Amino acid sequence: MKQLEIPLLTARQIEVRVAQIGKKGDGLSLLLYKDARTDMEVLDAIFGPMGWQRHHSRDNANCTISVWDDEKGQWVDKEDVGTESNTEAQKGLASDSFKRAGVNWGIGRELYTAPYIWIKNGQNCTIQNDNGRFKCYDKFEVLEIGYNEHREITRLVIANAKTKNVVYQYGTGARQASKAVESKPKETPDQPAKPAEKPISGGSTMADVGTLATEEQKEYIRKNASDEEYMDIMQEYGAELENLPYNDALFRIKEIDRNNSDQMPKCTRCGKIVTGWALPDGTTMTASEIIGKSKISYGAVYCGPCCVALKKEARKREAKKNEAS
Repeated sequence: MKQLEIPLLTARQIEVRVAQIGKKGDGLSLLLYKDARTDMEVLDAIFGPMGWQRHHSRDNANCTISVWDDEKGQWVDKEDVGTESNTEAQKGLASDSFKRAGVNWGIGRELYTAPYIWIKNGQNCTIQNDNGRFKCYDKFEVLEIGYNEHREITRLVIANAKTKNVVYQYGTGARQASKAVESKPKETPDQPAKPAEKPISGGSTMADVGTLATEEQKEYIRKNASDEEYMDIMQEYGAELENLPYNDALFRIKEIDRNNSDQMPKCTRCGKIVTGWALPDGTTMTASEIIGKSKISYGAVYCGPCCVALKKEARKREAKKNEAS
């Protein structure tokens, strides 16, 4: 299968919903997401209407999207699990698992790079107090979306769908909206025929689903995330963070560290805020792990890079001592 060019979602294809309303009713957070129809649109455009299929299992909890690989002459599978919606549980579960399986094919994966979106009550939205419970019936829409070469969101403009007033802006770069997808041309007769049904074989690429977050990552998020951050993650990935991918957990931990920077301790050596850090060998440590280990090893708080520097300095001193002896 040739390298796929999954198109970045356009502003038209991105939906916006209220993720959480502040405890005091002073504002709310918004979440970007995609509709299942968007996945169908992209799959039709990239693989052709007859070039992909979906299968559900475990009472719609799991969805497998299969696409036809002409080079291998077989279906290639990517699977993921969904969570029930508040209304029409089974239908919502099927839709959610389908959208998550689509992310494994790269559809809408860029939405995970969206910034934390918080808008204040008043001119930007109307939050009502219903016997102590805050509610907001406003709808929101994406006006502009821009990306960089790494498929990360660099510009975002959101408006109140009713008033058309811009309520949120992110990034200063020029608009760089992706082009609308174009339909894939019909197959020619000389292309290999495809089986009517998905073959039952061991050719599934379940490894492509991706590694889930570690227990250490989940525990760090539970302990350090604010109520708003935790609810955003829970609503996006499901109860108890069980569906949170490893790389997304790293991103969320960095966001939590950044948001809690005033409360996080600073490195004794360089004075910078201690945050999560990736070691040269590819392994990662959370801020709390670095703080704990640095206190044990050096008796004070040091950031990851400074811990490495201290270790190198200790090795040099040891080497000089050995040479002198």
